[in-house]
Amino acid sequence: VKIVPRAQQAKTARKGYLSRLVGRLWSVRNWPIREKMSAIIVLAVWLGTVFSSTLLIVYDHNTERKNLVHEAETLVKIVSQSSSAALAFLDQKTAQTHLANLKQNRDFDSACLYTSDGKLFTYFVARSEVSCDEHFKARRTPEFKSEYLLATRQVNMRDTHLGYLALKINFADLKARVRRNSTVSLIIQLVSCVIAYFLTARLQRSITRPIIKLATTAEKITASKDFSVRAELVNEDEIGHLVKSFNTML
Repeated sequence: VKIVPRAQQAKTARKGYLSRLVGRLWSVRNWPIREKMSAIIVLAVWLGTVFSSTLLIVYDHNTERKNLVHEAETLVKIVSQSSSAALAFLDQKTAQTHLANLKQNRDFDSACLYTSDGKLFTYFVARSEVSCDEHFKARRTPEFKSEYLLATRQVNMRDTHLGYLALKINFADLKARVRRNSTVSLIIQLVSCVIAYFLTARLQRSITRPIIKLATTAEKITASKDFSVRAELVNEDEIGHLVKSFNTML
């Protein structure tokens, strides 16, 4: 029994897949003109809708991200100013009250207030699964994580550094917006392709019908040997030029 290495097996499998793919693509050249035209037009419409939809989704996503960043920067600035006195007097209850006001914002996840040496002073979380780090780590603000946007800011009072504030803003609404836009985009692509297919099937008759008539005339002449028959001229386009040349040849 001959043992074939896995790498060679994978290479053989890829060659077989590519050969089958090339064979399928090569078989397209034998399709009827009507099917070729329908396939080309539907493919062009689909690619156009995919490209335009992708641009719109990316633009909308980037715009919403910028709005989220602006909202986070505004919130962290307001809360840090309102919490500065409570942090200066080490009043946890008052500081937590200020942080709890953020629960009115539906995108809010957590607010963590730290002392000047980076230790957690107090916090408020909107959901039980959200938590604060025990020690503050300097980060760029804002910073996107996998599930939230982290915004940090120094808490100062009269140029005196008191501590840090870290806010976590979730972007579940942003993800839902992207999913909704993607779904709408898929529906638009499907509807566009269906409309393009039916319009193509109806409009392509002006191209395929004269060709079919020309082929029928050629078959009739071949069978009857009657060279006085002439093909009917329908259009004054390239197909019409073909019909004229055919009649001239006869």
